Amino acid sequence: MAKSVRIPRTGSPRRALTLLAGAGATGALHIGTDDCLYLVAGEVVFAESGSSPSIGDLLTASDRLAPETWLTALATGGAAGKSDVRPSAWLVQQGHLTHGELELCVLGAIYDAAYFALGSASALLRFVDGETHGMGAVTSIDPALLAREAARRRKLLDEIYAEPGVDHGPVIPVRRPPVPRVVLSALQWEIVGQADGTLTPVALARKLGRAGYAVLTEVRRLAAAGLIALPAGAIPLPVQNAPIKRPVPAIPYTDQVDPPAPAAPPVAMPRRRPPAETNGDGALPIRAAVPAPAPPGSLPALPRREPGERLPTMTDDLPDSAPAPPVTADEALLKRIRTALKALR
Repeated sequence: MAKSVRIPRTGSPRRALTLLAGAGATGALHIGTDDCLYLVAGEVVFAESGSSPSIGDLLTASDRLAPETWLTALATGGAAGKSDVRPSAWLVQQGHLTHGELELCVLGAIYDAAYFALGSASALLRFVDGETHGMGAVTSIDPALLAREAARRRKLLDEIYAEPGVDHGPVIPVRRPPVPRVVLSALQWEIVGQADGTLTPVALARKLGRAGYAVLTEVRRLAAAGLIALPAGAIPLPVQNAPIKRPVPAIPYTDQVDPPAPAAPPVAMPRRRPPAETNGDGALPIRAAVPAPAPPGSLPALPRREPGERLPTMTDDLPDSAPAPPVTADEALLKRIRTALKALR
């Protein structure tokens, strides 16, 4: 059985949530006038905030549900004779949402609303024992984990741009960007496209059907990049131009690419025979082309096949342990290498 617990009328919302969780309370913790956390046996099962979109806004503005379907779910859930049917259960029973989709949506709404509800250091507090939310207990979250996540998100926002005034003022895109090239994410593009100079980040989140914290994150990034107007007294950050990626020149394909040879001192090459030395009929002697040596450890080149020619039939004449046939070395080339090495001594 849950213990009765008394919370102060004014104080830290995080402290009050910790006391209620330790007592295993079931009810609603009202924070200020617009925020509320719903608990069942000390676990948070739902959260609402005036600064974050409701679960209905998230489902309808994102076109996941038609507005008529959501209104029907609200009217059907808890109706006369169906008091055990919640809107969430009706949506799953009618096939409009799967249970996994509903659970993910509720989790996102809880974390989003808790960020705003637990953000103030002191607020008016009121706990109503036994009060529940119309969506019911779709999922539950440990209050300590919820408080740590809210603190982590607040730290991430300050790392992007430590200017809380950006979160509350209207989003006004600048007429001329401070850099010649701008790269925007998909959500940033939506924000800039819908910002008319009067909508705040919270209002934009409701209009776009996006989580309030996600919109705050992108708004702070836009402010740090100098792409939206800053509130009075805000210190702008130094803006760096986005790097321009130039195309890499294509390298022509070759059948065999030899590894680059290390730089070596000039080697004295043997003296060539004068052109007067001929083979008797006035023509120069025919010399065989010397192939380039293969890299160490490479296999001999395979014979060229005509298009459409079948592969040779594999035979088992040689055992697996039989050594590969040796590759004959060019004696003339080895002799020239030995002569060059002697000249270097």
